[in-house]
Amino acid sequence: MVSGGEDGVTYFYNHQHQIVKKITIDSQRGIQAIASSDDEMAFICFGTVRVFRFDKDLNSVPIWHSDKGYLGRSIAFTADSTLAVGTAFGVDFYDRDYSLDQHIPLGSMVMTIDIAADSCAAGLENGVVYVISVSSKQPSLILKGSKESTDKYQSQPQCRWVKYYSTKLLVAIDHGLAGRILTYDTTGASWSTAFECDSWIMGGVVVTGNETCLPRGSIVIASLQAVVIIDQNYCWQYTWRRRHVVAVTVMGERVMSAAMGEDVIRVHDVHSNDSSGPQTKRLRVMASPEDGV
Repeated sequence: MVSGGEDGVTYFYNHQHQIVKKITIDSQRGIQAIASSDDEMAFICFGTVRVFRFDKDLNSVPIWHSDKGYLGRSIAFTADSTLAVGTAFGVDFYDRDYSLDQHIPLGSMVMTIDIAADSCAAGLENGVVYVISVSSKQPSLILKGSKESTDKYQSQPQCRWVKYYSTKLLVAIDHGLAGRILTYDTTGASWSTAFECDSWIMGGVVVTGNETCLPRGSIVIASLQAVVIIDQNYCWQYTWRRRHVVAVTVMGERVMSAAMGEDVIRVHDVHSNDSSGPQTKRLRVMASPEDGV
């Protein structure tokens, strides 16, 4: 597992939750988003993009950076390991030499992107969602935002998370003060509401393998009030209350969460349910590798 934060340091963990490596990426700007390919990792650092190549021992070599002034918060590698970066007004696609291939203007800040095969989904600050063909670079509007949310709550909805899974695109969008996950059927081009919770959804992860503590298809949600787990049918399974959760992941038998303004990652044990609920322990990320956890 890899984490990064406002201190500009990225931490690598093993399956015992021990820090095995820490690398300073940009101590002046901090880390806002991370993406990885087979041997490269890309970081958005509050205004710049940095790409490093790693060997099997996690030794890193900087290979490219751009100070273009990115205000977006999303970055991803395509199937052929080229880079896509969400910006203040669209998505930039780069070739393998990190030369700008094409800028796709979308008219608002891109909050989140995800790529599957030839499709790049982009969720915008104004609640709009586009799907861009990676090969032809042609965008298609699939969600115009929520007029109901704007009228009822006098606030503009935002799309904070998109994720491809199987034939579905999962889209998390604000609905007033609450969060909602919509599903877009990529085969039939139809929408449905999958799940709602009482706070904004900041991100999530879909369990795609059998090697974790959760069944395949389970979704772990990071919301501003809790970590929530739902099953493949979008039915609630677990909740751990924690304020300002911004990122989650699943590593082996544990669910891990990071929260805004905290220097600890919390480790949630799904299998340790008792009368007080699932157990949680704190994993301090400011420790050095020699300190353990």
